This record gives sequence, C-alpha cells and structure tokens, in this order.
Amino acid sequence: MEVQIGTIHSVKGKTLTAVLYLETFYQGHDSYESKSLENQFKKEKFIESRNTGKAYHIQSAKMVYVGFSRPTDLLCFAVYRDRFNECLSDICTDTFEII
Repeated sequence: MEVQIGTIHSVKGKTLTAVLYLETFYQGHDSYESKSLENQFKKEKFIESRNTGKAYHIQSAKMVYVGFSRPTDLLCFAVYRDRFNECLSDICTDTFEII
C-alpha cells in the first residue's frame, strides 16, 4: 500500500481510495474547520455570503470540499477532542461514524 502525505492543493483533481483529512488552523475568526463549518457538519445548507468576515468561511468551505470529495471509499476527518466536544458533539451519527 502506498501512503502519500500532501496538502489539499496537491490532491486537487485526483481520485483517491481513502483520505485522512487533518483539521487545520486557517486565518479568520473561526480558525478551524470544525468551528467555521460547524453548521454544515450538522447538515445545514451553506449560504455563500461575500460580507466582510465571511471570506475565510467561504475559503474554508472550498478547501474542505476539495479534500472531502477526493476519496472513493473512506474519508476520515480528524478533529481535536476538545473542539469536537465544543462544536460537533451533537453531530448526526446516522451520517457520521464517530470514533
């Protein structure tokens, strides 16, 4: 089995069997994907807004889309436990398997 480590930008346009997406810190108010996209992980529709302060939210959503849309069989999203408990503890377990 070949394991590759790379950035979101390096996998753009590729199809992969599995992806381990490590949550990252990104500039802006809600600096981690679990926080900035909390509502989307809870199945709320993303409404794109160009208002000030939302640019980082839009960029974060685009990056997660690229990373999450690459695997054909397995997607793992690694979130620090404290942030998971703060933002995602009530996530839908019918959609996601929490380990």
